[in-house]
Amino acid sequence: MADNSKLFLVARREKTSIFLEPLGSDLVQIVVDTIANMMQKNPDDVALMYQGQRLDGSKALSACGLSMQGEAIVEPLQVQFVYAVEGSEGEFEPPNVVPYKKNTTDHLAEVGLSPDNSEVPPEP
Repeated sequence: MADNSKLFLVARREKTSIFLEPLGSDLVQIVVDTIANMMQKNPDDVALMYQGQRLDGSKALSACGLSMQGEAIVEPLQVQFVYAVEGSEGEFEPPNVVPYKKNTTDHLAEVGLSPDNSEVPPEP
C-alpha cells in the first residue's frame, strides 16, 4: 500500500537548506533529482542520507523510515545531501551540516547592540 501522506523535509549540506514537501510514496531518486537540479549537479553525484544511512534511490521515502506521524508540522524531518567524491567510483563525502545560528536579536544583545545597530544601554 502506497503512503501518500505529505512529508515536510529540510535537506541540508553545509550552510544550504532546501525545504521540500514530497509524498511518502515518492521515490528517494525524485528528491535526489530535485536537489541535483537546484544545485546544478548531475543526479549521479548527489545522494540523500537520513539518520547516518545513505538512502536507496529505488525505494519510497516512507520505506526508508521517513514519516511525519507524531511529528509537529513546524519541525521538518532533516535529511542531508552529499556529493560524490571527485574521481571516485560511487564514493560520497561524509555529511557536513553547519548548525543554524542563534536568534539574531539575542546574539546582538550579547554583543551589546540592538537590532537597529545602536548600542544597548548598560543595565543599571
